[in-house]
Amino acid sequence: MKRFWLATASLLALSSAPEALAQSDPDASAAQADHLQPVENADGSRSNDGEKTIYLAPVNVTATKRAVTSFDVIGNVSVQTSDQLEAATATKTEDLSNVFPELSNMNRGTRLYNNMTIRGQSGADYFSPSVGLYVDGVPQLSQSYAQSLLGVEQVELLKGPQGVIYGRGTLGGVLSLVARSPGEEPEAWGGVDYYGRGTRADAGASSGFLDGGWAAQAMVMDERYFGSLDNPDLGESNVDTSETTGGWMSLHFRSPVHPLETRLRLGVERYQSHEEYFVPFSPLSRSRVSWDSLGATDEPDLDRELKDVTWDATYDVSDAWAVKAVASYQSMDLDRMFMEGTHTVDSQNSVYTELRGNYDTEKLNGVLGLSFQKLRYEHENVVEGLWGMGGKISNNDVYNYAAFVDGTWRFHPRWELGAGGRVSFEYAETEMVVDESGVDKHYSNNDSFFSVAPRLALAWLPNDQHRVWVGIGQGFKPGGFNKEGVSARDAMSYKSETATNLEIGWKWHSADYRHSAELTGYGIMSKDVQGYTGPPGGQYLANMGDARSLGVEATWKSEVIDDHVISIGGMYNDSRFTSDQYEENKVAYAPRYSALVAWDGRYGPDKQFKSRVALRQNGPFYFNESNSLRQESYTILDASLMWDVAYGVETGMYARNLLDAEYRTTAFEGVGAQLGSPREIGLKIRFRL
Repeated sequence: MKRFWLATASLLALSSAPEALAQSDPDASAAQADHLQPVENADGSRSNDGEKTIYLAPVNVTATKRAVTSFDVIGNVSVQTSDQLEAATATKTEDLSNVFPELSNMNRGTRLYNNMTIRGQSGADYFSPSVGLYVDGVPQLSQSYAQSLLGVEQVELLKGPQGVIYGRGTLGGVLSLVARSPGEEPEAWGGVDYYGRGTRADAGASSGFLDGGWAAQAMVMDERYFGSLDNPDLGESNVDTSETTGGWMSLHFRSPVHPLETRLRLGVERYQSHEEYFVPFSPLSRSRVSWDSLGATDEPDLDRELKDVTWDATYDVSDAWAVKAVASYQSMDLDRMFMEGTHTVDSQNSVYTELRGNYDTEKLNGVLGLSFQKLRYEHENVVEGLWGMGGKISNNDVYNYAAFVDGTWRFHPRWELGAGGRVSFEYAETEMVVDESGVDKHYSNNDSFFSVAPRLALAWLPNDQHRVWVGIGQGFKPGGFNKEGVSARDAMSYKSETATNLEIGWKWHSADYRHSAELTGYGIMSKDVQGYTGPPGGQYLANMGDARSLGVEATWKSEVIDDHVISIGGMYNDSRFTSDQYEENKVAYAPRYSALVAWDGRYGPDKQFKSRVALRQNGPFYFNESNSLRQESYTILDASLMWDVAYGVETGMYARNLLDAEYRTTAFEGVGAQLGSPREIGLKIRFRL
């Protein structure tokens, strides 16, 4: 901790970093209307009477599936815009913990198993996360949580269980990624990063909306990592290489005569890597991977391909009512050779549809809808190595049907009531082939799960600058079967996990929107927590007892002087089991605390220079329920300095993990640990035409 506070003092003597929220609210209160709001320039900056500046006005959010601002949400929500993600060099979902202080984001074994933790809700099941990830309202497959942020306009983080609005697998909260939409005029954009250990490049273009209401846009990207780990046993250096390529295109139609908008989007992303190496748990070092005890192949290999197609349409039935439909198909194909010799072939696919109606008046706004999702998981062990990683074949099908309603009623000029509920029915079936003493045994089973998730909240607005609320809500993770069946035990289902959240919070912003603050306290009671038990390669899913999570989240942002915003945010959490074999033990992958201190600034006579410095402190946490493997606290320092050279071109330098902190992202007993990203210092250039 001493190192953290010394670095913080140095940071405040410098200038730069994170959440300079800069969008004005078109439906804001009278107090906001009295304040001169910034307008957006062609280069994406904000200006007021010709002078660029930074404001902290509320932003419009879509994660609630209703048209509201971040201040109007009865709950805790944070937003990062594309400009803020760019300033933080956040190019993929794993980087989001660098801009959201409440979010812990760790890779487990491989980048594909991306474990996000919010409010102590950690996903022990690799195939059933506890935090929802959505792109334009579509739930993402579990093995696609690690994906590019290519073309993302805004990321919205709803904290706390979101079972009413989103349903399954949202115990800790929801990350909602919003893709960029075409503007009125044609444009092109892109950029290149080079940092010694790798390169990134992307480019995109949009036609803008034409006279007939049509628009098209597309983006492509390529990211290559040259590695940082050495394998002296084989005399090789930089063995953990990877490459990501992908892109998407979308076609939009905005009717000139009817209140109709529709969009068709297609995307593909391929990730190839040799990343799945482990190092000794202690002492940590990038110069020796754990090879002599585990290595059964010359190098681990992974090849994942994601494909998706999404269609959505919105029609305004009246001034108060709008109808929206969403339909999506996603697929994931994975070929994986693990370092101990196991070769697996996996696939996932999802069909998702949602139909909802939105009602919005001065006193009442709400949403009601129906959704359906069909999930298919296929796993095959082609070659069984030291551990096997599941049985020979495991196939699972899941069908989810849900109806939901949620809304807010302004029953008094200073009081609001929020309420909602979701009814969900899920049917799951499994079939497995398991080798038992040289004989292939076939197992199959099915089960169904029914849940009702309620929400109730009350908000008090003593004036236009304060909001105080208290709420109770619930999230759930349906029961089911292990997606990598190991034995006959996996043909028996486990029960659904539920999380009941009670919170009290306060939001505030100054009349001139130069200062804002937020404070939330919460308690989450979890029942029938799902997790793995057994040795590596022989683990099976089961209910591990009950748990509780108590914590507080706080954020303060201030435009201390013109064009300079300081931001301080963090959380403290105590999450532990309250029953069964792990009673009083801490929940795995749930940090005790985290803090993010940052400064964003603009300089120069034309504000052509931008800087960012961000310091994050991650608290200690455990890698297993027995609490035998522990990661101590560590500090990450990021910085950037960019120069607008005019003509739509921006260039500069950046640094991530400037202190080159060595820390573990995952660890297993008898296997070793995996390391977080090393120091990265690079050059970047961006353009927009």
